[in-house]
Amino acid sequence: NLPKCLINIWCGCGKTRIIVYKIFDDNQSLNVIVFPSLGLINQFNNDYILKSDWVEKFADYKCMSFCSDNEKKLKEETDKIKYTTDEKKLTKFLKFRSKKILTVTYQSFEKFVEIVWVAKVRINRLYYDEAHHVVGDSIKDLVFKKDESDKTQWLELIDKTEYYTATPINKNGIIMY
Repeated sequence: NLPKCLINIWCGCGKTRIIVYKIFDDNQSLNVIVFPSLGLINQFNNDYILKSDWVEKFADYKCMSFCSDNEKKLKEETDKIKYTTDEKKLTKFLKFRSKKILTVTYQSFEKFVEIVWVAKVRINRLYYDEAHHVVGDSIKDLVFKKDESDKTQWLELIDKTEYYTATPINKNGIIMY
């Protein structure tokens, strides 16, 4: 098992489904998926966590979306998934002893990282969907350890990172192979 890897697959070929299968196969405690938009978080929650075909598989997981949206975007009313940007709620969620799936947008990612670092919570699996976003000016310093700055120390808390994209981009001195 490599601590980091890039999965480059064409659009519509099942990157998100691979992430879901990886979560089940790896059977880890804390799984975090970073999405580029609220729409993709809602699609993931509706099409996987809440969809009847998958409900049984997700039954053992507590689920939270750390983003600026709310539960009204879910196709059904449920307590299975909570949406928040509240630091205390996220910290409490991260401390649960059960298996967890947390989705977060790239926009909320910096705040998420700060909370994880303060709480010193170990992330077993970190998945970046549409990973070409990680080479952007505003996020690259959080994602890639370029120096020993305080901003990248949180990376020590991650067991394995996987980058999923259909369009790898080389930018800002970062080469995505």
